[in-house]
Amino acid sequence: MKRIILDTDIGDDIDDAFALVMLLHQKAEVRIEGITTVYRNSKQRAKIARALLSASGNTDIKVYPGEDTPRKQKIYIAPFETIAPDGKVNIPHYDEDMSAQEVGNITATEFILQTLRKYPNEVTLVAIGPLTNLAKAFESDPQTFSLAKEILFMGGQFQGNYAEWNIKCDPESADIVFHSGVPIKMVTLEITQRCAFSEDDIKAVEMLDTKEAPLLRRMLKKWLQVNASRRPPIMYDPLTVSELTCSFCSFEDVPVHLSLCGATRGMLCCGRKEPGAVEMSVSVDVRAREFLDHFFQTIRS
Repeated sequence: MKRIILDTDIGDDIDDAFALVMLLHQKAEVRIEGITTVYRNSKQRAKIARALLSASGNTDIKVYPGEDTPRKQKIYIAPFETIAPDGKVNIPHYDEDMSAQEVGNITATEFILQTLRKYPNEVTLVAIGPLTNLAKAFESDPQTFSLAKEILFMGGQFQGNYAEWNIKCDPESADIVFHSGVPIKMVTLEITQRCAFSEDDIKAVEMLDTKEAPLLRRMLKKWLQVNASRRPPIMYDPLTVSELTCSFCSFEDVPVHLSLCGATRGMLCCGRKEPGAVEMSVSVDVRAREFLDHFFQTIRS
């Protein structure tokens, strides 16, 4: 059984929620030691994650709010978003009926480091959001952070002239994590983009008959209303977490360099041994439909 910590910015795009549900349906293969949340309003995100855990009957898994603010990057606020009384962004999938959900009483950083000490060289850090929490944990205790087995990261773009979101939100933290010395497997944007829902896939979600299905459908409906121009949903994060149990991607070990300044800020240069480049395993291909079939088989179980 694989031990993991899921670090997520659940509550904006819908794919984080699907990734969490997918993991919850693989309890025989994956043990979630805990969940940490990151970016903009991590406490609301933690309550969203906790609501899904409660709905699915997994109340034993704790959720720990983490870092809200990137090191240098400004926080993005969409035109349709509102500000909470505490000055933080209201996360789109957060509803007031989630306010009573209980979250962990230590920080994400403390939880990550405690877990790595408890299970040295056993825990995979599954990062499907900006890398601010992981960078904070590394800076707090590099020796303990080095006890992570590996980092499985959804982010970056192997090809093209574009700064992918999870890196773009906090490039400095990404750079710190890249140079942490922990092995990194990166599932990139252009590969995950091939795993888009069809209209039949959306209907399949509407027909799910699981404990968490009503909440998942509510979140999907809200996403579809707000993101009508972006249809269909893309399973960036579920493809990434599938690597824990059943790989549908091909990977190559390549040097990766992250730009931190100028017009290329947040962009990756892959395949050339530039100064500061880090060797990591990067996705280069995917069996997309095969993955989507596996995804639905998993979340129906």
